[in-house]
Amino acid sequence: MQIPDVLLACLMAVLATCSLFFGAATSLFWTPKQKMLAMLLAFGGGALLAPMTIDLVGGAIHHQHFPILAAGCLSGGIIFFLLNDIVNNNGGFLRKTSTTIEYLKKKKSAEYKYISKKMSQVPLFHKLPPEEINDLVPYVISRKFQKGSTIMRQGDPGDSLVIIDSGEVEIVDERNQKKLAILKENDAVGELALLTGEPRTATAVSAGEVNAFIILKEHFDRLMKASPELESAVKELASTRISELKEKKSIAPEKAEEWFKKTVRNLEGKVHHPTDTEIKEAHESKGGAGLAVWVGNLLDVLPASVIIGSNPKGTGFALLAGLFLCNYPEALSSSVGMKQQKMSSGKILWMWTSLVLVTAVGAILSNIGFSAGPSEILITFIEGVAAGAMLTMIAEIMLPEAYHLGGSVTGFSTLIGFLASAAFSAFDAATAH
Repeated sequence: MQIPDVLLACLMAVLATCSLFFGAATSLFWTPKQKMLAMLLAFGGGALLAPMTIDLVGGAIHHQHFPILAAGCLSGGIIFFLLNDIVNNNGGFLRKTSTTIEYLKKKKSAEYKYISKKMSQVPLFHKLPPEEINDLVPYVISRKFQKGSTIMRQGDPGDSLVIIDSGEVEIVDERNQKKLAILKENDAVGELALLTGEPRTATAVSAGEVNAFIILKEHFDRLMKASPELESAVKELASTRISELKEKKSIAPEKAEEWFKKTVRNLEGKVHHPTDTEIKEAHESKGGAGLAVWVGNLLDVLPASVIIGSNPKGTGFALLAGLFLCNYPEALSSSVGMKQQKMSSGKILWMWTSLVLVTAVGAILSNIGFSAGPSEILITFIEGVAAGAMLTMIAEIMLPEAYHLGGSVTGFSTLIGFLASAAFSAFDAATAH
């Protein structure tokens, strides 16, 4: 009895993805050590790489359809990259530790560049070595002041420089009851405090809600002790050019941009690995991102349903085995993280079970869509799109996660997974003859 194509596609999709449920269920009673998780992830990634390269790419080359497959792969890779970026920006990054870390580092890098851009408007920093000043960026404090808040008071010790990000600040001489100035976005107050620590000559009060960046003198002094070049430049500035700073001249846009470019060159090296506290805060701040996490995981597994559904009879045992072996550690790794973030067991199991069901439905719809008997070239292109998406997922998510968890075990484990899946390809080829 011959099984209808649509039913065959559904059964094969379930077979390939049911390991998602098994991986999630395993996490409920076993929390593997990081190196073990890394080995499983890398093994799974290698297991999926083999059928992608041997069966799909090799088959396309054999049938002289490689340009079509390559076009499909590039399209799939670009689609995955763009969708994954959208999902991650909405909380989907939480599905893996490595994607969480990468997201936080990217966010921190953008913050550092923004702060450096603000610092480029401060005359003081233009008179000091930009390559040294960018070491201050990680220590800059972001602060919000409500209307009427005293930012600094006349006569107090000068212990910080304040750069206004948004809002207005009134500068007042309290002794003479006189308003001296109104400072706005990109203006700074307290430059001399970083150099001399001299008492505040006026009081600064927020005229409305004000966002500001604060640089403490203690951090500036610590940087000087670590950098003889900066210390020498500060001493020269303090002895010869203090009067220029008192004039409060604004910085020309082109000079500010030039200074910013100099400081930002080495800024990437200042972005440190997120702390456990920062990772925990990211999870808490995105507490309602469950849907984004689910969509992110769906994005990782859905391409398989397209390949299976478009050509179920042409889908080899090696590809099914590769998908099964890849999906198990994928779900196990993510579920361990979800459990650590206090997600309920029921929710974890339902998330992965629903992905199995959605993948099966996707295979059915894909099969129905191609029921008219698509040309071999179209099937090759569709397989290329799905393969490109999966290859990009392996390189962007699975292997980085494995390396983050286990380091050097990643390479060899990937090789073992590749060879194990390649053995299934060899079995397919042998039985075909």
